Amino acid sequence: MKLRIVAVGALLGLAACASTSGPPSYTKEAWDAAVRERGLDPLQVIYPFAVTPRMEDWAREAMTRGTGVLGRLAQLQRGLFDDDEFPFRYVEELTLPASEAFRRMEGNCLSFTSLFVALARSQGFAVRLVEVERVLEASREEGLVVINRHVVAGYPHGGKLYIYDFYENAESRYIGYRIADDVTASALVHTNLGARWLLDEVYAEALNQFILATRLDPGLASAWVNLGVVRRRLGDREGAFEAYRKALEASPGNASALTNLARLYSLQGRHEEARLALLAAARGFSSPYSLVALARLEADRGHYRDARKYLSRARSKGPSIPEVWEAMGDMAEAAGEPDRALRYRARALRLRRALEDEEVAEALETAPRR
Repeated sequence: MKLRIVAVGALLGLAACASTSGPPSYTKEAWDAAVRERGLDPLQVIYPFAVTPRMEDWAREAMTRGTGVLGRLAQLQRGLFDDDEFPFRYVEELTLPASEAFRRMEGNCLSFTSLFVALARSQGFAVRLVEVERVLEASREEGLVVINRHVVAGYPHGGKLYIYDFYENAESRYIGYRIADDVTASALVHTNLGARWLLDEVYAEALNQFILATRLDPGLASAWVNLGVVRRRLGDREGAFEAYRKALEASPGNASALTNLARLYSLQGRHEEARLALLAAARGFSSPYSLVALARLEADRGHYRDARKYLSRARSKGPSIPEVWEAMGDMAEAAGEPDRALRYRARALRLRRALEDEEVAEALETAPRR
């Protein structure tokens, strides 16, 4: 993991995003009350920021080596990145609350960030969980296009929001942010858990997690999108439509919601509606997969110029994605260019084999650590 501390001013998110004051930092008691207001039993919801006496002692010791407010927080973050002092193992699919992440010394970005928030709060620092927007990251897993979102810890100080980033591959710049209250933080945890169940095709459990997340935070678009996906897979198309509609209410123009909505339209034979939904998705921060889908729809309609335009954008966004080059090969063949089609398909094959080699290498590297 890479140590990153970034100070951002009010201009980062512009007027559409939260100011550095943000929502109130809940106590556990206030969190309980807020969860009950949503008609839920707090015992059925994960509170991400609980701490144990051992955690408090560890944080106190780590922060005594720093001076000043920011110095102490920086020292806490350094301690968490010290492999000798804190041998934490990054596991992308593992979402844990802070106390469990500390006990097991493992977890993903959300787990590690929640841990920092909890440790800092145990020493009196009102650190918050912050959702940040970056250039869209997407991957394909188990027949699903997975959109990777990102959270960081944030501490408002001197008119700026100091961000503490715990993602191991965090390189792209932030283009917006939203300070999350603690109930939304719980919703993010349950959304992550639901996504894991969805990838494992355990749909009943995924459904429960996404319903819980949307009840905790009805404005969390990602939870509504995932709820729509699992409902479609369970055969509830009307429920899926409703979930995507809710996602678009929460986040107008949401590319994930529009792309999944297009999938539903296509299944119903409503191809023009599907094309328009994909077109709307492509105008925003859409993934290369959305652009490939739109290109194929345009090609089916004989609109090859538009199809090539979308494929060009897809290649720019995802030059190492095999599906992009496969679509370009199909397009070249349809245009009567067999040599070019062969080159594109050969490149797609090389990229797919490279991805398979990376997966094998990663499995060999991580297997002895289990």
